[in-house]
Order: sequence, then C-alpha cells, then structure tokens
Amino acid sequence: MTKNKLERAESKARQDYKYLM
Repeated sequence: MTKNKLERAESKARQDYKYLM
C-alpha cells in the first residue's frame, strides 16, 4: 500500500468519524 493510499484512507475515516459524531 502506498503512502498516498494510506493518507486517503485516513482522511476518509476522519470524515466518517465526524459524520458519526
């Protein structure tokens, strides 16, 4: 997994977390 994909997945998880809150 490339660093770029990791960063994208992390940002998506952060957005999902904000949406749940």
